[in-house]
Amino acid sequence: MALAFKTGGQYIPLANAGNLSSIIVGSAQEEISLEKIIAQVHEEVMREATLRGGSVDETELTRRIREIMHDGGESVENE
Repeated sequence: MALAFKTGGQYIPLANAGNLSSIIVGSAQEEISLEKIIAQVHEEVMREATLRGGSVDETELTRRIREIMHDGGESVENE
């Protein structure tokens, strides 16, 4: 468990190795979903920057991504 924490991984206790395949598939689906959401949020933030006529530095990009994701990504989901 400590190794998973230190490496940013996930610790999943298994009482039965038969569940391993569904855990792997579920984890992969979750990762794909997160990547799609992050890409959508990034596109939205960059679109907003273009409309404002300016560029976005990394700090601003991070702030907006956190803001949108904290709000549940509502503006991304409605597209």
